[in-house]
Amino acid sequence: MTNAVRVRKQTAAQQVVEILTDRIRCGEYTPEMRLPSEDGLAEELGVSRTTIRSALDVLAAQHLVFRRHGVGTFVSNLSRIANPLNQAVLFQDLIRSNGHEPGIRWLSSRLIQPDAVLAKLLQIPADHPTLEVRKVFTADGEPVIYCTNHIPSWVLGAAVRDRKSK
Repeated sequence: MTNAVRVRKQTAAQQVVEILTDRIRCGEYTPEMRLPSEDGLAEELGVSRTTIRSALDVLAAQHLVFRRHGVGTFVSNLSRIANPLNQAVLFQDLIRSNGHEPGIRWLSSRLIQPDAVLAKLLQIPADHPTLEVRKVFTADGEPVIYCTNHIPSWVLGAAVRDRKSK
């Protein structure tokens, strides 16, 4: 007997979530814009209002939309990338987990002498250089995170020590 693997298809609600998310991300539905009514979306997409409601619940939980009782559902003006500030995450993983293609634009890198605060934070002598690297992380080619890193020269090894002595 072989072990059969069952392939599950997406539910209708999951498909609606993808469609609406794509429309929001590509700008068809812009921030603060009111979405079509549940009835209108159900008719357009050929699904029930219950399916639309389920999909809108998911989008609201992802903070892509917000609801005003008796008024309608609107596209959120908040960042389209969930930001778990209380967790250490890799920016590329964060961007990818929110349905975007991550990228990096390297802006600059240079050796600097750390000031007293930076030296204390990195627990290095003030006369030990650090490599300062500036970059922008992108989501689908759009800048979303600006980052400056300081890397002590001892981490980088001989290449930095040799450059410092020249």
